[in-house]
Amino acid sequence: MSQKSVKHVIADAGAFIRNAPLQSIGEHIYTIPEVVKEIRDKATLQRLQVLPYKLEYRTPSQESLQIVSNFSKKTGDYKSLSAVDIKVLALTYQLEKEHVGSEHIKTVPERKIEWNATTKMLEKPTDIAGFYLSKTKSASNSRTTSVSEKSTQSCLPKESLEQESCETVKRNNESDLQKENKESDHNKLNQENSESDLKENVTVQIKDAKDIDNSDLSENTNLTEEVQAFPSEGEVIQGNMLEGDSEEEDDLSDEEESDDDDDDGWITPRNIQEVKQKMGEVPSEEADVTVGCLTMDFAIQNVLIQMGLNVISVDGLLIKRAKSYVLRCSACMKVTTNVMKEFCPFCGNNALRKVSMIVEEDGSIRYFLSRRKPANTRGLKYALPLPKGGKHSQNPILCADQPFPQQRTTKKSKQKLDVFDPDYVAGYSPFSVTDITSRASQLGIRNGRTGQFNKRNPNEGRKNYGRRK
Repeated sequence: MSQKSVKHVIADAGAFIRNAPLQSIGEHIYTIPEVVKEIRDKATLQRLQVLPYKLEYRTPSQESLQIVSNFSKKTGDYKSLSAVDIKVLALTYQLEKEHVGSEHIKTVPERKIEWNATTKMLEKPTDIAGFYLSKTKSASNSRTTSVSEKSTQSCLPKESLEQESCETVKRNNESDLQKENKESDHNKLNQENSESDLKENVTVQIKDAKDIDNSDLSENTNLTEEVQAFPSEGEVIQGNMLEGDSEEEDDLSDEEESDDDDDDGWITPRNIQEVKQKMGEVPSEEADVTVGCLTMDFAIQNVLIQMGLNVISVDGLLIKRAKSYVLRCSACMKVTTNVMKEFCPFCGNNALRKVSMIVEEDGSIRYFLSRRKPANTRGLKYALPLPKGGKHSQNPILCADQPFPQQRTTKKSKQKLDVFDPDYVAGYSPFSVTDITSRASQLGIRNGRTGQFNKRNPNEGRKNYGRRK
């Protein structure tokens, strides 16, 4: 995306903490007051005092909050969202509706299918982007096998000179290559001397044969043919040795050139774009965005993308990919898409776990289970307390259809607290008095805390009745 391509940007707390260049991304920057109150670090607070752009505060409407909350419950991200996150989502929805429209915004999440499998099979197991396999061992093995084959071919003659050459060629260690070259040069000189001596002997025999009879001449010619056959065999051996040495040098030079020029598997500036395409990365393109939300919260990003709203990263890039979630029971191994369930609808156990899900090319569903997350052993170490009756009993919730006592207010409390009661007596204040003295209030029933087994906010202000140290 080009600079300042987004006209209206809604910033989350992560944008200020990461010091995102909001002035270069969008023209108008919006946020809610609760986001600024969440920031605690000193450096970010100092930057907020001297912002190079105007930060506008907006409050989302109740209608937007209701729509976003209902949508997040359907996607399964409602549990992961705080009240501030829902307000950020609602503000993004509200601005999108004001400046763009609501026709393209989705009210029901669609099932996303992720195509992560390759349609083309790999020709080689090493044909993977970024994979490299060294070829030095294979090259050395091919060199030794070729040299051994040449040595077996050159070992056919059985003269002493040929046997020495065979022994020198059979050495396959790279450290003996220089010695082999020296010995081959020495053998070449010896063979050249022997050839010259043989040729001189042949010419001498021919000169001596001028005054001899034809029969003697024919015998001498036969001898010369036999003598000439020996150096020819020596020339064949020498040619094989020279070809072997030259081919070895060519192989070494070719290997050095291939090591220098071989880019298969290496990521270089020349093939970086091809590697990115193999890995599935799409080149960035400029996008025309009117309203976008800059956030680092994954749950917010997931809801926005599934609703059809724009999500911007800290670097100013447009995020287009989202995930879907389901609940999997670790007791019966069945899956439910209703992520608002506390107990498994099939077996009734409290063993539902949030699992990410994608769909393969053939339509099969793939689940990603985390092995690092330990199993919850809560309630397995200590015995559960005996269930108690009464109006203010605090029994743990063990099943979905567990009955609870009706928390109905008494007539006396209605007279004190219910403003619309005909017997209500107004005191010095026309408003209802906050109930802080009743047993239900002290036990936390009015605040939604129905027992000590339910999760409570550890930072909540509560009165300490214990002895102070």
